[in-house]
Amino acid sequence: MKIDRLLSLVIYLLNRDKTTAVELARVFETSVRTIYRDLDTLSLAGIPVVSRQGTGGGVSLMPQFRLDRQVFTSNELLALMAALRGVETALGDKDISHALEKVKTLAPATGSPSGIEIDFSSWEDPERFREVLSLFYGAIRKHRVIRFEYVNLKSELRQREVEPVRLFFRGSAWYLFGWCRSRKDYRFFRLNRIQSPTLTGEVFKERIIDSHGGDYERFWVRGETTEIVIRVPESARGRLFGRLEESCLRREKEGFLDATLHFPLDEWVYGWLMGIADVIEVISPAFVRDELLRRVDCFAASNRK
Repeated sequence: MKIDRLLSLVIYLLNRDKTTAVELARVFETSVRTIYRDLDTLSLAGIPVVSRQGTGGGVSLMPQFRLDRQVFTSNELLALMAALRGVETALGDKDISHALEKVKTLAPATGSPSGIEIDFSSWEDPERFREVLSLFYGAIRKHRVIRFEYVNLKSELRQREVEPVRLFFRGSAWYLFGWCRSRKDYRFFRLNRIQSPTLTGEVFKERIIDSHGGDYERFWVRGETTEIVIRVPESARGRLFGRLEESCLRREKEGFLDATLHFPLDEWVYGWLMGIADVIEVISPAFVRDELLRRVDCFAASNRK
C-alpha cells in the first residue's frame, strides 16, 4: 500500500543524513519516478523533505524533524533494537528490516549501548541457513504446507508434510513447530535434522490449538521422564558448558560435581551422553550406565576395524 511505503520512506530518511532517489527506488522496489511522486506527497503533507541537485546533492529531511519518542524509554528501545537485529541476522526479512528502521528513529542518537548483541545465524554456511529459515518463515506467514525429509532420534529418514505454525530458537538450536500430517498431532522438528524442504503449493487453513492455546511447552517433552544422575571431575566442568546450567551442579564428593537430570529416555539422550562419555560417570540408574558403556565399547570396536 502507498501509505505504508510513504511511512517507510520517512523512517528510512530519518535514519540517514542523505540518500538518492535511485537508492530509494532500489530499497523500495519501485521506479525513480514513483519515488519523486512520493517525495512530493510527503512535502504536501508537511514533512520537510529537502532535495538538492548536482554533485553532492541528494534527498534528506530537515535535521529538526523527529518522530515522537515517548512510547518507549531509551533502554527499552536499545533492547528492542538488539532483538530485532538478532532476528534480522537469521531471516533477512524485509519486514523485520523495516521494523528495525522504525525503531532506530525512536532510539537516542547518543547514549550507552544496550549491552546485548544477538546473532541467530549459523556458524556454517550462514547464507544457506538463512535461505532455509526464510523458507519456513514464509511458509508460516502464507499458510503453505511444507514437505521435507526428517532424521528422527533413531537415525531413520522419514518424509513429513507439515502445516508450519512457529519457529523457535531454544537451547542454541532452531526448531519448527507445526501440525504433522503423518502423526496427526503437533510436533517440534529440529532444523538441522530437516533435509530437502520444499513448499507443496497447498494453502492450509489455520488450526486452533486446543484449550491449552499458546502453551507450547507441553509439546517439548512427551511421555514420562527418567531421573539420571551423572558425575564429572571438577577439572572437566568446562566440557559441560552449553550443555548444563551451573545451577544443576552440586559437590557431593571431593573433586567431583554431580548433576541430576530429567529426560525422556530416547536416542537423543544416549547421543547427548555419548558426547561427554569420556568425562562423566552415570551414577544412576544402573541400566542407563550399562547401556552407555555398551555403546562406548561398540563405538571403540568399530574404530579399531
